[in-house]
Amino acid sequence: MSEEELLVRREEYQAEIPDGVLILLAALDTQDDRLQYLVTGNGKGREMWLIETGAIWGALATDAVSMYKEVDERILNRIWRFADGKLIKVRRAVQDALGHHSSTVYAAVKQRPRAMIAFRGRAPGSVKTLYTISHSAQERAPVLSGTVELAKDLLSNLLKVQRPGRGYIHIAADPARGFDEHWSAQMTAEKKVVKYRAGQRIAMWEKRPGARNEAWDLLVMTLILAESMQLNMENREPDYYSEVVASTGASTLRFGVQNSDAMANDPSLLIGYAVSPTQIFSVRTTTKFIGRLGEHKTARSPGSHASAADHRQDVTNTRPEDRPPLRWGAINRLIVW
Repeated sequence: MSEEELLVRREEYQAEIPDGVLILLAALDTQDDRLQYLVTGNGKGREMWLIETGAIWGALATDAVSMYKEVDERILNRIWRFADGKLIKVRRAVQDALGHHSSTVYAAVKQRPRAMIAFRGRAPGSVKTLYTISHSAQERAPVLSGTVELAKDLLSNLLKVQRPGRGYIHIAADPARGFDEHWSAQMTAEKKVVKYRAGQRIAMWEKRPGARNEAWDLLVMTLILAESMQLNMENREPDYYSEVVASTGASTLRFGVQNSDAMANDPSLLIGYAVSPTQIFSVRTTTKFIGRLGEHKTARSPGSHASAADHRQDVTNTRPEDRPPLRWGAINRLIVW
C-alpha cells in the first residue's frame, strides 16, 4: 500500500475509542533519544483501529525514570472513552528490547509484570512459528520473541483488505492522533524483495537506505502481541474498565498479596476478586499473614453481618488472566459469604 493510499484511508472516529474495539494494546519502539509508541484497538477477526501514535522524548541511559513515568501516564494508566461513556485502558504493552538498552527495558517490564512484556525479533528463516514466550537469561523478564518476517507478511495482507470488517485496519484522521505524512512514509519504508543466498531463492523484507520504519515496526509488534495473547475475540465483550474500585485510591487491592497494613486499617479495601469470567467474589475482609510462607487469609470483619450483595461492587476490570502467577511463599485464599 502506498503512502497516498494510507492517508486516504484515514477516517474520523466518533469517539476516543470507536465501537467494535474489544481491547487496547500498545507497542513501544526503543530509540536512543525517544520511545516511539502506538496504541491500537483490536476487535473480532483481526479488525484493528489505530488509536494514537507519538513519542516520549529522552535518553533511556539517563532519563529512564522520567520516561517510564510518562509511559505510565500516557499509555498504561490512561483512561479512554467510548461514545456511550464507558471506559477502557490499555490491556498490555510490548517494548522492543534489542540493542544496548535491553537491561533498562527488562527492568521496566519486571516492574510492570501485568502490563508489559519485552520483545525481541527473530531472524528470518530461523523458525516457522510466529512467536514464542520465554524469559531473559539474566533478568528473568518475560520476553515475547516474534518472527517479524511472518508478521510483516500477515500485516501486508491485512492492509490489502479494502472494506471495514474482518481484517480491516482503520486509521484515525484526527491530526492530534499522529497518523500524518511522516507516519505514512515510515509505514512504506520496507518492501518485499527476492534475493539469492547459497543458490537458494529467498523472499525477505528490506528497508530503503536511510528511511525510518518505526511506524511499521510498531504495528508489527502489536500484531504479534495480539496473536500471542490467544484471546477468544469472537465471543468477547469489550474490556471495559470500571472506576468504582479504582476510585478508593492507591491502596485498593485488586490482585494477590499486596499491602496488608492498608487492609488492616481499612478492611473494606479488598472488595472484589474475579476468579473466572463467570465466578466473581465480593468480600469484605481483613488480612493476616501467617507463618514463614506469608499465607494470605481473608476473614469477615468483626461485627460485620451484611450480606455479600450489600458489599458487591463493579469488578469487571479484575481480569483473571491479569493476576500474577502464584509464587512460592504466597498463597491466596478468599472466604466468601
